[in-house]
Amino acid sequence: MIAPHKYVIVKVHHTGKIGNSSLVIPDSCGIRENHEDYYGEVIAVGPECPYRDEIKIGDKILYFRNEGIKIQVNFDTDYFALKPRALLGIYQDV
Repeated sequence: MIAPHKYVIVKVHHTGKIGNSSLVIPDSCGIRENHEDYYGEVIAVGPECPYRDEIKIGDKILYFRNEGIKIQVNFDTDYFALKPRALLGIYQDV
């Protein structure tokens, strides 16, 4: 898969945990329903992405919920195309 322009393509993971730690999400209106769609594995990084040197394929990326463009290649895997402003950080095992 090739990412266009500044976008980062991530494979969506449906789990409330990353590694051995848990993400703590505030319980407010509308968040409980999609709290697990919170991080993704990097599949591709666009050629104009400002974080191209920092983000590698396979990294786990935290991102703002309800951001990006949903891409559906097959029925069991979801992908998102995210703009750089939606990226919160890279999860690293310590």
